[in-house]
Amino acid sequence: MPSTTDLGARICEACGTSFPLEVLRQTVVADDETVARVAAASRREALIAFLAADGVAVGSAIWAVAAGGLPTLVGGTTLALLLLAFAATARYRAWQVEHRRLFETRPPIGAWLRAETRGD
Repeated sequence: MPSTTDLGARICEACGTSFPLEVLRQTVVADDETVARVAAASRREALIAFLAADGVAVGSAIWAVAAGGLPTLVGGTTLALLLLAFAATARYRAWQVEHRRLFETRPPIGAWLRAETRGD
């Protein structure tokens, strides 16, 4: 895990080399084909996680009603929420890559939320 000395650089623990965030950003998203591929993979992960969360929520609700157990419903809801959080993270990652907003000193979560609410 790289360590940081300031908010503008990362230091490799193996060799001690310091890398400015701008260099890391340019290295990771070097070409448009890579950007499109990584963003598509992240969006696919988000869709799969969302569908899994739906399935878990519905399945646990049916099971809870059939078995008459509240813990089943609570457990299923908790698992569904975790899957939804993963789906949101995957969508955020896709947005970051598409807009080349990686390795910033502060995460652009506000910009991502605005883009999500606009449907971008």
